[in-house]
Amino acid sequence: MIKLLNILSEEIGGDGTLPRGCTKYPNGSASKKLCNTLNKSLYRKITYPLIRKVFDMKKQKWNEVMSPEEQERTLSTLSRLKDLDPTRKWQWPSETGKITYGTIDEFINDRIPELGFLYREVDGNLEWDPVNKLDTNYSDLAVLITDIVEQSKTFTVEDLLNDLSEGNTNILQDVVDTVGNYPEILYDRFISDSDLYTTQSLYYSLQGEEVEDFVLESMLDCGWELIHQGGGGDIIDVFLGIDLIMEKNGELKTIQCKKVWKIENLPSTRMNPDSGAYRITGNVYVSKQRNVDLVGYGTLEGQTIIGGRQKEVVIRDKQYVYTDKMVLPKPEGSRYFYIDNPICTNIGGTLSEQFNRDRKLILTLQTLLNQSLVSVSREDWVDVETRADIDSIESIVVDEVFPKFGPYDFMVFATLNVSTSYMPNYAYENIMYYMEMEINKLLPNSKVEFKINNSNKNLSEQVNSKSDKLLKSIQSIVDQSLIRMNKETEEMGLGEMEHINEIESVEGIIATGFYITNLPEEYGEQVKKLRLDMYVNGPRYGFEGYRNTRSEIRYDINKLIPDTYVEFTIKDTRTFGPGIDY
Repeated sequence: MIKLLNILSEEIGGDGTLPRGCTKYPNGSASKKLCNTLNKSLYRKITYPLIRKVFDMKKQKWNEVMSPEEQERTLSTLSRLKDLDPTRKWQWPSETGKITYGTIDEFINDRIPELGFLYREVDGNLEWDPVNKLDTNYSDLAVLITDIVEQSKTFTVEDLLNDLSEGNTNILQDVVDTVGNYPEILYDRFISDSDLYTTQSLYYSLQGEEVEDFVLESMLDCGWELIHQGGGGDIIDVFLGIDLIMEKNGELKTIQCKKVWKIENLPSTRMNPDSGAYRITGNVYVSKQRNVDLVGYGTLEGQTIIGGRQKEVVIRDKQYVYTDKMVLPKPEGSRYFYIDNPICTNIGGTLSEQFNRDRKLILTLQTLLNQSLVSVSREDWVDVETRADIDSIESIVVDEVFPKFGPYDFMVFATLNVSTSYMPNYAYENIMYYMEMEINKLLPNSKVEFKINNSNKNLSEQVNSKSDKLLKSIQSIVDQSLIRMNKETEEMGLGEMEHINEIESVEGIIATGFYITNLPEEYGEQVKKLRLDMYVNGPRYGFEGYRNTRSEIRYDINKLIPDTYVEFTIKDTRTFGPGIDY
């Protein structure tokens, strides 16, 4: 697998020949528009069966392909895990994707004999093929479907694009059904010899392996010994969610590694005002948590921090408090989370050095936006509404910059300070687009996320609560949140199928009402309540009531409408299936 990754990484590198994702198509072309349209989880339930049909036909059994030495190494490692507690229940996905719980012996005897993958010959040896991730990475899958339609004599790119644009999936279903009748031809013509359908998954795999190596190096520096390292189709990695197994003083620990954007050592925090804590910035999801002892967080710049379970922090009576429950630290509706007592860290320099380095880039971008704002204010805009938007802007402040953010080289968070008391937030789309283009001149392939701050009133006060404008604004926030969450699942693989399945089973969320209580003072402060209908096609209880999705939506809503209570009504769109009777 290492040789194969090296070959492919050279092909999609800075001087390589393979474009990533939909960038292979000319700008403005119908093919690129179709590819971008298909690049979302909404269509995965239609295209997934097609890929599974090909994979089921071509996959080879793991225990028939792997050398006896490799099988013995894997079984020996599993035996070490079994020795920790022979009765311990671990979790892994079944053949159908359903989470199964059992002992290591049950995993060895029942699951391993079923395992099959696609393999590719490299220098006379069979290695796990990155195309195995095609069924979980809909960015690469969008390219494959677009190429199929381009070469089809039955279907056209324009017809499929128009059908999808109208909210229909009839033609897409016809494409999948027709091509599905010829899985052998599909494999031979498109998948077998082409690396075009692994570029996105490989891009994220290479980043993940780089972070994993950083975490491993830190653990070795802290005196730990490596017992096992996953990667490249390793079944302990893919099915148990364990990237590293390490030992120190007779103590064995399983580790899952996650890429984050920044790690900071803060001298004082809300929960630890005297001793401080480490703040990690990133939107991560730790899968198969019952299998994981430690989580190693790392940035692409080499910062690392490794921590285990710590006391849960909850809000009670508007105060953050510790509970006795021990949990793995992770973000809850926020980009930030904290680790109190890590077992190992390497944050690459003092906090002062990190601050100065990041601050220099922020100041450069701040100067650019200041100049752009002056420039755009002097231009003659034909659109009177846009002119009014510009005149209401007091300043634009760069808050944070993160390198290597998903598919972007840089992610910039900025605040748009405005003075108007009547303009809804979505009115500033033109100026935000213009500023993002200006930043991309300095930092190509950058994404800018703006937060609008009204110095007089927040969003709930800018628009009458009974007006359609407010619900449209809220609906826009919800839609963008779903798009963002779907995009983030592109970085995930089989190890995060629980989270992927949750996000992808959400068909849509509709804002149905926003209310502000207007009671006498003796009844307390005003309460803002937002009601949302969440339409899903999966079991509610299997995803813990869609806790992750609801948490993200609540966070995004409260960024723009502070102190809003968000009430969800989950509506199952299925006509049959488990859990539809709630």
